[in-house]
Order: sequence, then C-alpha cells, then structure tokens
Amino acid sequence: MAALDGLYYHRVPAACMGLPLIMFFSVIILEQRREPLETFMDRDWFFHDYHSNTYGVYFDHHKYAHMLAHRRAHKWGYEDVTLAGSDH
Repeated sequence: MAALDGLYYHRVPAACMGLPLIMFFSVIILEQRREPLETFMDRDWFFHDYHSNTYGVYFDHHKYAHMLAHRRAHKWGYEDVTLAGSDH
C-alpha cells in the first residue's frame, strides 16, 4: 500500500483543482443543451412578453420550450397537433 500513499496526500489539492473544472464544464454542457435564442425577432413581438422572452428559459423552461415550438410552427407554416388549443 505504500505506492498509494501519494494519492492519499494529494486528494485535497486534486479536489481543489478538479471540482471547479467539473462545475465549470457542467454549466457549459447544460447551457449548450438549451435551444438558442432567435437572433432576430420583431420588436413589437419581443416587448409584447419581454420577461418570458428574456428570462423564460431560466424560470420555466417547459413553458419556454412550448412557446418556442409554437413560434416555430407559425414561422415555418405548419400546424402541430400537440399545440392545438394552447393558450399562446
């Protein structure tokens, strides 16, 4: 077991260096999983519901994903039967 003594003494410095990297990359991975915001949106539509368009992905990502799916359905001219009857 003498060969593993070096791992025992270096576990705290390794954790001090490794945990911030793990947290940093986990935030990056979680942010990349989200759908990107539209790069162009009509000003009137953006300010119609400013808080949902700006902060919606962080507070209620289910409603935000539903809102984006509904916008894409109208934008590309198709109707999604799962969105029929929604209140958006």
